[in-house]
Amino acid sequence: MRTSGLRCLARLLPRRIAVQITLVMVLAVISIAVLTFLLLRLMHEGPPHEDYVRNNLAYGLVLGTLNAGDPAARAAYLEGMRTPEGVSGFRLVEAGELQALFDERRDPGGQGEFAGPRPRGAGPLRDGVVLLGDRFLPDASGEGGHREFFFRLSDGTGVAITEAQRERLPLLLTPLFQMLVSLAVSVLLLLVWVALTLTRPLSELAASAALYGQAPTRPVPIVERGPSEVRKVAHAFNLMQERIQDMIARRTRMLAAIGHDLRTPLTRLRLRLALMDEGEMKQRSLADLDLMEIQINGALSYLRAGDTGEAPDLIDLGSFLRGITDQYEDLDQQVPLTCAGGLSLRGRPVELNRALCNLIDNALRYAGAAEIRAGTAEGAVVIDVIDHGPGIDPDARARLLEPFERGDEARTYGKGVGFGLGLSISLSIAEAHGGHLELLDTPGGGLTARMVLPMDGLAA
Repeated sequence: MRTSGLRCLARLLPRRIAVQITLVMVLAVISIAVLTFLLLRLMHEGPPHEDYVRNNLAYGLVLGTLNAGDPAARAAYLEGMRTPEGVSGFRLVEAGELQALFDERRDPGGQGEFAGPRPRGAGPLRDGVVLLGDRFLPDASGEGGHREFFFRLSDGTGVAITEAQRERLPLLLTPLFQMLVSLAVSVLLLLVWVALTLTRPLSELAASAALYGQAPTRPVPIVERGPSEVRKVAHAFNLMQERIQDMIARRTRMLAAIGHDLRTPLTRLRLRLALMDEGEMKQRSLADLDLMEIQINGALSYLRAGDTGEAPDLIDLGSFLRGITDQYEDLDQQVPLTCAGGLSLRGRPVELNRALCNLIDNALRYAGAAEIRAGTAEGAVVIDVIDHGPGIDPDARARLLEPFERGDEARTYGKGVGFGLGLSISLSIAEAHGGHLELLDTPGGGLTARMVLPMDGLAA
């Protein structure tokens, strides 16, 4: 039920990226406004200016009582009166002292600070009570203080009201700072949401596109989700993969038909030559047929490398490599093997056999001997085919991995029966298994053909 509800909600969202970004901006502005309103409401639990109104009512009540009461009882009244919240105290000021305070309003130190109260221009407040002025009295630390207000009653008596000192909140506890932090966090969360919602489909598309082609026989389907533009691109990419896979399948069938059609006349020619009398012409014709068959098999193997239709299987590497060396022992050619125990990988045995045999044949042909060493490095299987022959110029190694390339004049039809496809076929098979092929120098001279294959490179 929850999943279906989310799907229904997703259908209501706009599909285009531009509309989604606009919607996010509008939602961000609305969220910030609502959050700001809620914060202001939480920071002001009472009505606006509640302290100001409460203090003014307290001032008016005390001043009215003093102004209407017996002047002789004013001092006793103030002593027995409970000081209102926010007010530190009331005191009476004689008329002479009051006048002296305002007469002292001057700049004694020349620093722009006045000792006396600041006069107010307001008229009588009620029943002859007048607000004369106020002054700020700093505390000993100089970081805070309190304010003192001066009033004159109808008979000329002065009253000083001192507000309680208000403690300064730390910066982290000030409402403005908290509001700014809350807004910053909310905007950051919105940006993270935008990044996850809008860019995740693009990231998945980029990752799938980067993986496609590393294993030619395996498509990389992409989930078609996200904005409409991304969904269209993902759909087009999936269609492209299907068309490429269809082209590969057709190419494989075509190559199988070509191989059959080419081998049929070669077989007929071989049978006819078998009926001929022994002689130099017969031997040359048979050699040409062998050369043609090798070249045709090599070309077809290269063209269909990585898509032979063989099912992948779990391979015990030690037994697999021992089987290859046994093949060469049957031909009176020794290929020493050194393999770490317990190694296995998932792959296509026939293809890997062909790839390694190509490397071994090259070593035997051009160096006269070959050696196999197998182990692991960084979670991958490493198979080295080592020789101590003339080696290959480092500048020519990349070129020799291309099809129909031969290294030197020694690689002729007469000596090597080469067509320049052995290394390229091995490279294609390694890449089809998710690995790669490197040509390295052998310590002491020679060439090392290193095939690196992931242990789980192919799915079952």
